[in-house]
Amino acid sequence: MHRPTAARCTVIALVTAMLVMVCGAVPGAVRGWAAAPATFIWGKSGEADTLDSPISTSGETYAVTTQIFNALVRMKPGGTDIEPDLATSWSVSPDGLTWTFKLRQGVTFQDGTAWNAAAAKFNIDRWADAKNPLHTVPQGFVYEYWNDFMAPSFQEARVVDPYTLQLVLTKPNAPLIYNLSIIAFAFTSPAALQQYGAVGIGQHPVGTGPFKFVEWAHNDHITLEANPSFFRTGLPKLQRVIMRVMPDNAARFLALKAGELQAMELPNPDDVKAAAADPNLAVIYRPPFNTGWLRFNMNDTQWQDKRVGEAVALAINRKAIVKAL
Repeated sequence: MHRPTAARCTVIALVTAMLVMVCGAVPGAVRGWAAAPATFIWGKSGEADTLDSPISTSGETYAVTTQIFNALVRMKPGGTDIEPDLATSWSVSPDGLTWTFKLRQGVTFQDGTAWNAAAAKFNIDRWADAKNPLHTVPQGFVYEYWNDFMAPSFQEARVVDPYTLQLVLTKPNAPLIYNLSIIAFAFTSPAALQQYGAVGIGQHPVGTGPFKFVEWAHNDHITLEANPSFFRTGLPKLQRVIMRVMPDNAARFLALKAGELQAMELPNPDDVKAAAADPNLAVIYRPPFNTGWLRFNMNDTQWQDKRVGEAVALAINRKAIVKAL
């Protein structure tokens, strides 16, 4: 990456055996975009499906919502150890059935609503209770992470005092604290949920995070602006972030080279080589942190014959795929 004294910096990311980021030119003004020097323009490979984090399983959604929301805990940057986020500390009862969280004080949502135990319970009740009027979501969405990771052991959320929250379980859930770091368990302003409803909130997200939602031009871009009341001192360091949707890998790389982007993800492998050879760009590697899988539709009767699955497995040339990537 260029030194801080360099005039510009551009980034691209590639998922192969590693995630690759390329840094290069950042213009003070970008053709076709009103980009002030404090604006960072990121080239996304796809569109978010919603900005209501608890009902999405899309990485394209989470790339945006991670900037808007916070959860009780988070993973330390660069690792998988857990550290406080909207909670400051936590403990679990000897029988593993009651988790007690002390909450961060003095935090507000981006609309001015107070963050406290009542706001936390308001969100959790929405996720957990199918009879809650705010539980209903747009067709095609479900609370998948909640249903998979929390619902089998969850009994209720309790407000002990304004800044103490308890999660009461029906049976111990050993990885609970790690599960709660998933951005699907991020907290939305109760006032915004009541204003926009469970369907509309996906177009009007309001969290406690470093950036506030400004606009979503579908299949084109999402604009975020700095949250001046963010609780982490010194952050964010940018005034505005624009996430442009550019599905074609090659087109994103050309936009990067032209100075229309300061960052991109998922370049073609040959473009990584070109970036490495370009004196205006630099390549940064980091280990991947993702999971990919192939699954069959078991509702289709042909897949219920295990020989079909075995035949497909035998037909996949694993060595060739590994070598190619």
